[in-house]
Amino acid sequence: MPYTSNIESVCERMERIPARIETIVAGQVLKIVYAIDVGVHEKTPVWSGRAIRNMIWSEGTPNRTEFEEIKSGNVENEGRRSANAAAARQTLNTIVGRIKRNPFGAFYLSNAAKHIYELETGQLPSPERSRVPPGGMFGLTYAQVRAGIT
Repeated sequence: MPYTSNIESVCERMERIPARIETIVAGQVLKIVYAIDVGVHEKTPVWSGRAIRNMIWSEGTPNRTEFEEIKSGNVENEGRRSANAAAARQTLNTIVGRIKRNPFGAFYLSNAAKHIYELETGQLPSPERSRVPPGGMFGLTYAQVRAGIT
């Protein structure tokens, strides 16, 4: 009985493995990026809109440019959240495309607002009036996302 081999079929299936791995990794990275973005945004209080406007996603290096807030909407009752969040989330949309093309890059959510440290540590507008949860917006989100990674 002659011997037949299915080595060509096996090689074809093996050649598709890297693309499948990349797709799976991209899905996981996207889940993490979305969880970070939502977590930080929902924990960040808005007065002027500057902190939200400066939630910038980048690839390769963190953003170090501070952007002016969009002065649209009422300062009271977080009225400036939507315009500033929309502007900041444009960078999220850019990163999503890059992750889908190459999920193995270094992706950053940074904030170059001059007052972000004081806001993160609950010092603004004063320690007694801070609406930042203990642990900070970034700190709590990091812990929550980290705990959810399986």
